[in-house]
Amino acid sequence: MRSRKAVFSLTLLQLVALATVAGTWTAVTSKPSYDYAYVTFEGGDYKTHEGQPGSGDKWVAKGRFNNRINETGWSYLWVETNPKGNNDSMQAFAAGLVEGNLTAPLIRMSGKNSWEGQCQNLSSTYCAKMTKFLIMNLIWMKEMIAEKAKTNPFWHMINLYICQLEALQSVYSSEYGCEGCLPELYWLQFYSELADISKALMLPPEVYYMRKGSCSAMIKVLPGNKDLYVAHDTWNTYSSMLRVLKSYDFSYHTLPTSQVKVPGRKITFSSYPGLLLSMDDYYVISSGMVVMETTIENNNVEIAAKNTVPRGCVLEGLRVMAANRLAANIHQWANEFSSYNSGTYNNMWMVLDYHKFEPNKELPNSDLLLVLEQMPGYIMFQDLTKKLKNDTYWGSYNVPYFSKIVKISGQQDLINKYGDIYTYNNTPRAKIMRRDHVKVKDIKTMIKLMRYNNYKKDPLSRCECDPAENAALAISARSDLNPQNGTYRFKFLGHRAHGAIDMKLTNSTLIKDLSFIAIAGPTCDDVPIFQWSKAGFNDSVPHFGHPDIFKFPPYVFGDDVKPFYRDQ
Repeated sequence: MRSRKAVFSLTLLQLVALATVAGTWTAVTSKPSYDYAYVTFEGGDYKTHEGQPGSGDKWVAKGRFNNRINETGWSYLWVETNPKGNNDSMQAFAAGLVEGNLTAPLIRMSGKNSWEGQCQNLSSTYCAKMTKFLIMNLIWMKEMIAEKAKTNPFWHMINLYICQLEALQSVYSSEYGCEGCLPELYWLQFYSELADISKALMLPPEVYYMRKGSCSAMIKVLPGNKDLYVAHDTWNTYSSMLRVLKSYDFSYHTLPTSQVKVPGRKITFSSYPGLLLSMDDYYVISSGMVVMETTIENNNVEIAAKNTVPRGCVLEGLRVMAANRLAANIHQWANEFSSYNSGTYNNMWMVLDYHKFEPNKELPNSDLLLVLEQMPGYIMFQDLTKKLKNDTYWGSYNVPYFSKIVKISGQQDLINKYGDIYTYNNTPRAKIMRRDHVKVKDIKTMIKLMRYNNYKKDPLSRCECDPAENAALAISARSDLNPQNGTYRFKFLGHRAHGAIDMKLTNSTLIKDLSFIAIAGPTCDDVPIFQWSKAGFNDSVPHFGHPDIFKFPPYVFGDDVKPFYRDQ
């Protein structure tokens, strides 16, 4: 049994001081082994226990964890909080303790693979500037929480996120933490936002590439409106393939003294060790909504410097989780997310409400699909239900859709210089989806499209490169397959340990119990299986905790994990 007290007040003082599928799918069906933990609050202190709570235990939060990365490509985490006698802040803190105790070793390995050491050396001028930005932003948010959290639902949600993070950090720091540095897990939450913060600080361009992510996403209406699929491929560096599928069931209220539960009480999502959000992003929510995004690049440093400031903005990940919990429909989600825009980790967001979809019936003309795009100082969103209804699909491929965002972001300059590859309608993935979405008849064919990469034979995967065939120009990228000695028009088309690292998909049946299908690892349908020991990155790219070979079938994740078979 471990005892934990709230330690963030001390940490904050320290921060202030610092501021000066190929072949047959074969599923693993063996009975999984779970690790359990729960937290009680006794004598003014949080106590963490191994195992499951008994009938007489007054638990605040409990969780179970199953690391099956070598079997399925994923680890799995479920955390639930208990509202009986426990206010929201207690639930949040206890949830962080549970997750920390169950996943700290995995967080450590993930840190070694990705974020550890990248920007924690305060002797570095660049890192010191970003550290100061994060510290000042955190201090401002704590001030706003003290002023507004009791009466403002948005700030109540921000407070709960930070409470959960404080607890997670306290567990991790007791095992692995370093003294005199910004807490590791605070860096991790905003790892995807550091590149945009560096732009706002006018740092050299090489700093912008601390994390360059991309994704493919698709919403597909089946013929006859039989079903509606929402699918997403995360593109990321291969070192990030230590993954966790998470389920949070938190009994939060809209305000600390309110009896009204948040619509997004329960969320299932794809994630990473130590993250309290997705970052892919892909969320299935008890409000009936599915939320996902693909990254769009801001090439306008001036608007970043003007609008991305430490006092007055809330970083993107915090706003996403606040919107996920507070919103009951797509329009509320957009309004909540738009609060205190940071202009960091700029994305095209797709928010779909399954409550507005009835199988085999005509689609509504509104309120089903909303698309939102963010830039520093600007957020645009529109109900695109009619477009989905007319086209029967919606695709997203890391380029903005709205013409104003194209102009504001500097994308138009890239279009003028380089042509179609930077346009929404004619970038290669847009052409592939437009050609192939009609082939989707069921879940199997949807998975096939989302895992599609036949770059050797597909003329739409060609570029002005040598060789012309390019494995990055596909729905499921495999940049590792591009020759190291090739000649490439753009760096992102070159040889690197980067590509699509998963696939997630839900439909009108799976959403009922907040489940989704997930496949781990790079695609291998029409291309070779990814294997660390043969890929040429084994010594240069950290991959602690990874299996050597990534060839895993699909699994259904929700309240439990079960195989998905071809005949389903």
